[in-house]
Amino acid sequence: MAAKRPGVPLQFPITVEKNGRIGHVSLWKSGVYGTYFRFGGKARRNSFATLEGATAFLESEFTRLDNNQANSTTLHPARHELRVYHELEELLRERSNGATLHDAVDYYLMNHEQNRLKPRSVDECVQKLIEAQEARNLSPGYIETLKKHLRKFRSHFKGDIHRISPEELEKWLATTYPGPKTRKNVRGSLVTLFKYARDTLNAIPPGNTAPEKFKAPVTDKQKEEDVEIYLVEEYQRLLCGAIEHDVLLIPALATGGFGGLRPAEIHGEKARYEPIHWDAFKWNTPTPTPTRKKGFKTQGTLDVKNQKVRNIKTRHLPIYAVLSAWLEPFKCMEGRVWPLGASYNHRLRRLVDKLNKEASDTQRPLKVVADGLRHSYASYRIRHLKNDLNLLAAEMGNSPEEIIGHYKKDVTDQDADRWFSLMPPPDYAEKIAAALKLRLLA
Repeated sequence: MAAKRPGVPLQFPITVEKNGRIGHVSLWKSGVYGTYFRFGGKARRNSFATLEGATAFLESEFTRLDNNQANSTTLHPARHELRVYHELEELLRERSNGATLHDAVDYYLMNHEQNRLKPRSVDECVQKLIEAQEARNLSPGYIETLKKHLRKFRSHFKGDIHRISPEELEKWLATTYPGPKTRKNVRGSLVTLFKYARDTLNAIPPGNTAPEKFKAPVTDKQKEEDVEIYLVEEYQRLLCGAIEHDVLLIPALATGGFGGLRPAEIHGEKARYEPIHWDAFKWNTPTPTPTRKKGFKTQGTLDVKNQKVRNIKTRHLPIYAVLSAWLEPFKCMEGRVWPLGASYNHRLRRLVDKLNKEASDTQRPLKVVADGLRHSYASYRIRHLKNDLNLLAAEMGNSPEEIIGHYKKDVTDQDADRWFSLMPPPDYAEKIAAALKLRLLA
């Protein structure tokens, strides 16, 4: 490395030369020193906390390469004449559609490494990964999410993990997780699994990590097109249908569609979100977030804790008059808003099935939309907030950048007004009181 002159700051990248080999040290924005050199036609990169460590690594690595007779290009001559290498290169191009010597070496090394392959089943790899992550004392929330993401995967793929092709895996992901955001998150867990199976368990040949070969994540425009929401009429059918068939669903449906809560915040998800309790509703207290829409009053705040955004411990949601009206018969209740644990999705599907059987020929079939109530809230609420992404993101507990993919842009002001005007029917309070009384007597 060239000596530094007194009083003159270092200019990056710094060049390190030894025995004819050349490397570079760069200073990254994070304050870390990155090394770079090429060997065998491929880039070799690494990172170090100090400049001394980075330069020492390059010098020692160059010495190691030159001391290895098979690697040396400066101390040891080529084993054959250059004409022989040119002939081999030409032969490869003719018989293998333009392949190079580098391609041939890569192919040989990959197949050579196959001899070290230790086939393992998907189930065994998943189990060993989870045990390894738990041994590292990672957060319970991360472990629980990893288990959740891999549960369906291990139940579907029963054979050896190295036999799963990228095409097969991508097709399974697309059909199992139609939502782009969930699919992206599950893909991340699969990449972790396949890397562990390859690098630690030797259960996958080197360079053959299937999830890493997927297509690039969908763009924000594609996400926007994929967002599904409930129409005003569909949401009304859900709420009114719950009055007749399952009154305990009403608080969950109402807080989701009129409050924008995540499904996990409503009915709970182990080790990550604590489901909301009735004491989180602060009735008749000032609302910190403006409604930005005349005629739509608020009647308190809903305090949601344990937020995804780290610098915001609690977000304060406005309780619209419409939400207060749907929750009025339940205000005397205590404990969790959704008291029935993991049965929420099952009961919602059962309600939708009943409503479809009762539907007229002119009504289009209802369906359970993934995150549909939350995405619907974002779509209609953004109209009342005059397209203020910062206010909407604060209410939903996300960053403005992330919230862009959570709402549809073709919703009108009239749609938003109708959504937040879906008041209960006149006999609503009496029906709910009678249903709750029967439940208590049962």
